[in-house]
Amino acid sequence: MRRDDQSSFPWVADDPGNSGSCRAAGPRTGCLVALGAALLGALVGAALALALVGRQVDELRLEREELLVRLEDQRDQLQRLEESVKARRWLPIRELVIDLNLEDRVKRLRAEEAVRNLLRDLVGKNVADVDPIMVWRILDDRVVTTPAGQFRLRLRLMVIWERSMFVIEAEEQADGGQGP
Repeated sequence: MRRDDQSSFPWVADDPGNSGSCRAAGPRTGCLVALGAALLGALVGAALALALVGRQVDELRLEREELLVRLEDQRDQLQRLEESVKARRWLPIRELVIDLNLEDRVKRLRAEEAVRNLLRDLVGKNVADVDPIMVWRILDDRVVTTPAGQFRLRLRLMVIWERSMFVIEAEEQADGGQGP
């Protein structure tokens, strides 16, 4: 290789066995140029990386603050819901509404009185503590005896809540409580 065919970089050597050696370009100038270029490249790369990472750090910091605000809102909401559940946990039965299908007012009054006697322990009880199957079994297909006669009760609808409702068909029994 001739000297004028060489690259414009002074550290490129004529000797293929000594390429890249700082001694080929001259004493210390080639090494300093190479070292300077490497440092400049490292600094530019670090600055670019810092700019990119800095932007990501800012975005992550903002996202963290947003999440902390949402977390605080969720905690407040959870606390309010827990207090609401505690306040509503005790929901007593306050009233029994009994709907009988009897036309005669006296018979309906006496049959309703008998049903109320069967259900009297429900008033004041927590709605969550009432076993609806047990209540159904107490009323359905039950024969009650009153001064107005005997009635077979058929429970058609039951709602257990603060105001509990019972829709009952009452069939008058003429033969001492034995149904058809």
